[in-house]
Amino acid sequence: MRREESCAVHWMSTREVSADDLEMLSAPERHRMSRLRRPADRTRFACASILARRVVAMGTGLDPRAIVIDRRCASCGAGHGKPTMPGLGLFVSIAHAGEVVGVAVTRGGDVGLDVEPIADSDLLGLSRDILGAGETARSSTDVLRYWTRKEALVKATGDGIVVGLTGVVVTSPSEPPEMLAYPGRQDLRARMADLRCRAGYVASIALLTSAQVRFAEQWHDFS
Repeated sequence: MRREESCAVHWMSTREVSADDLEMLSAPERHRMSRLRRPADRTRFACASILARRVVAMGTGLDPRAIVIDRRCASCGAGHGKPTMPGLGLFVSIAHAGEVVGVAVTRGGDVGLDVEPIADSDLLGLSRDILGAGETARSSTDVLRYWTRKEALVKATGDGIVVGLTGVVVTSPSEPPEMLAYPGRQDLRARMADLRCRAGYVASIALLTSAQVRFAEQWHDFS
């Protein structure tokens, strides 16, 4: 019998953050939030951090205020690294864009989640920074699909965009998502999915495993 992993993706619309909500954030998170110039960016960061704690608390029975999100960068130690939750045996990924925040939670392995709003502007100009050899896009939405699929992968590995998105090769938007090549990682295996999220957004997820994965999405309203 083939092993199957599960991965839950939780979504929430951004909303005004209360004083009680802010108490959930750690001192490094509040510092990072204060350094964000735009109010919308501060709101998205806070809502995503709060959503992560709430959904993990729902699954573990822990007090959300007791849950630690460690964002220390493995290279420099600064607080912009891949988020982890020490001691819980969970892998998480946090994403936010526009008026949406999302959190992926799994025990199956390193995970990456990405979401982008569908913009009115022409994104085809970004193709040279996103599309690799043999990859073609017929619309801005195609570019976003490539983008979110590749971003999900580089978030799962922890490499980030410094690895170069053109070197990360995935299937075309008309096909089920699959990783075809990753720079310097010939043995890397990943399961991917395109997510529904909500109208006006494109979202994708990647889980680093060779097992079958059941992805499930859920919307929350914590107002």
